[in-house]
Amino acid sequence: MSDAARVPSSRLLSLGFAIAMLVALLAFVARIAGAQEMRRDTVLRLTLAQAIGLSSRQNASVESARYRVQAAEGRVTQRRADLLPNLS
Repeated sequence: MSDAARVPSSRLLSLGFAIAMLVALLAFVARIAGAQEMRRDTVLRLTLAQAIGLSSRQNASVESARYRVQAAEGRVTQRRADLLPNLS
């Protein structure tokens, strides 16, 4: 192939790439716009007490602390049982 034949094909390739990038960009922008629109429709209005309750239930560190408290309470119950007399 001569250089003259390659120039149009490389130009077509560049043009095709530019068109593909433009289509991808438009699809991306449309998706973001749709996602923002959807978020506006799904706003959840909460009172302060509801927001605090929701965050405390969904926060991993708070949930972990809650389980540690339950485990500690269980150990306290076991230690108290050790103080009671055994009937054997």
